[in-house]
Amino acid sequence: MRRPGTVTGENADHYRACEWTAATGLALNSWRALMFGSIGVPELVVILLIAVVPLALVAWPAGRICQRIGFSPWLGLVAVIPIANLVLLWFVALANWPALPPGQR
Repeated sequence: MRRPGTVTGENADHYRACEWTAATGLALNSWRALMFGSIGVPELVVILLIAVVPLALVAWPAGRICQRIGFSPWLGLVAVIPIANLVLLWFVALANWPALPPGQR
């Protein structure tokens, strides 16, 4: 005997997808339309600015610091990666800086 409210057979996956859509409030078709169909050039420019400006505000100074202490300025890009930025901070704090004279290391 089947419990009331259970769906079996070929419609079970569709039913579960509909339950997920109802629970989250997101439909896959509207999500696809939002991401690919209705975004124009001005919106993409705003999204890129929101992504690139904070990246530059963190990566550029971190790169300059790494360069001044004798490491590659490309290490500054690590500063924008979560968790890796903490590793970079500890690396800079504990490593021997190649830019310092041997007596100050």
